[in-house]
Amino acid sequence: MPAAKITLAEIAPHAVAIERRTGLPAVVLIAQWAIESGWGAKQSGRWNFFGITKASRHAKWAMVPTREVLTAEQINALPADEAATVTRRHARPDGRFDVWLSRKFAAYDTLDEGLEDYARLLTTGAPYAKAWAAYRLDSNLDSLVEAIAKRYATDPRYAELVKRIARQTNVLQAVEKARQTH
Repeated sequence: MPAAKITLAEIAPHAVAIERRTGLPAVVLIAQWAIESGWGAKQSGRWNFFGITKASRHAKWAMVPTREVLTAEQINALPADEAATVTRRHARPDGRFDVWLSRKFAAYDTLDEGLEDYARLLTTGAPYAKAWAAYRLDSNLDSLVEAIAKRYATDPRYAELVKRIARQTNVLQAVEKARQTH
């Protein structure tokens, strides 16, 4: 794990470079980075600032404590090694549960490797193919975020949080500065 926090000023140039190369909006990358890493303060696995869970493409991973919003069916379908780590479960008014457990998250050798996997996931990954194709046609940021959020996160408020952070003055200023200087 890196010793230091990754700041908004440090992540913005990476976000702009990915936006230029792939079309993935820098503000979406930054908003998800902010949510998933507490503004760069924590990681879900080495160099994983995006909460990317382990998939077959990941050779390296780490068990990391997390809170998820799950249905009873999703709780029952957890892999045994993750189910065994549940420390707390709290019923929500919507019929789901806040669940505290450890899950398998991808681990990377470098920040760039983690960023590239995130960008690849959203722009070419099967779970997001329809959302990405629609965005490439209409450039509707809100629709992209809403479609991504349905699969990316378990928190029902995730899309609204991403959209709010993506429009924050500090985020917009960091992206603009990175566009001008990189």
